[in-house]
Amino acid sequence: MPAPTAATWLLLPAFTDSSSVHRALEEGAAGFLTRDSRRCDVVDAVRAVAPGQSVVPPELTGGLTDEIRMRRSESAPALSEREHQVLDGTARAWAFRGSPRSSASARARSRPTPSVSTRN
Repeated sequence: MPAPTAATWLLLPAFTDSSSVHRALEEGAAGFLTRDSRRCDVVDAVRAVAPGQSVVPPELTGGLTDEIRMRRSESAPALSEREHQVLDGTARAWAFRGSPRSSASARARSRPTPSVSTRN
């Protein structure tokens, strides 16, 4: 019997931003498809990665090459596009409602302090 080999994995994630694709391939994924890939494309991808080929559909290669170039650049941003989106959304929420910490402490300060009676 042949010795077991390392697992080959093909991802079909919900998010296909360039940083996720890059990280998955960097971590050893053999392929990366979009979640809405057709069944025949998934079957073809499985057949391709099984003998050792890599699979990245054309709609993801543009973002992937941009990600590679960005990461090679000395002046590359510290955050990916998706990370910028999350940070921007968080900042907007805090600007609208105030920071979660300050809101929680403001609510705590507005509550009446319970009194304890020692008389019976």
